[in-house]
Amino acid sequence: MHPAEKQEILDTDWKLYLAAKTDRRQFSEIFRMYYPRIFGYALRRTGGVDAAAEIASATFEKAFHGFARFEWREIRLSSWLYRIATNEMNAHYRKRRFRLEIRIVDAADEAAMTACLADDREALEQMSLAEIGEILQRPEGTVKSLISRGTKRLREAWRQRSSEPEAANRAKR
Repeated sequence: MHPAEKQEILDTDWKLYLAAKTDRRQFSEIFRMYYPRIFGYALRRTGGVDAAAEIASATFEKAFHGFARFEWREIRLSSWLYRIATNEMNAHYRKRRFRLEIRIVDAADEAAMTACLADDREALEQMSLAEIGEILQRPEGTVKSLISRGTKRLREAWRQRSSEPEAANRAKR
């Protein structure tokens, strides 16, 4: 993302922040703008439309009630909302930790998840390390390290998977 684009997003968030601080009814604009992303994030993490809707709703309810205490720090509003959503997701899984769930993904859930993935992939790829750190409540250096380790594991897994068919073919000969 170009610095001008990032600044434009920050400017938009700043205007939304100011409007909602002076008139709480303006929080609806924040909801309208960010609900699809938060819902998509929850859907990817839970795999269920109902759970995702519950988490997204709880996220915006907490954000609305906590908005008076929210302080602008030139970090995107989405980072703050993703952090709340992450906390809601953790609470969701804590509540269900001792329950066995068997989930069958139907066509509607799969279609919703596919659409959310496409929309969110672009938004998530545009986040800075600082914004990701804000969401995860981790230092920027830790985020950088986690991304590096994750990338390394993906490369190793890819290498291993791509060499398996060759090894199987050699064994057949």
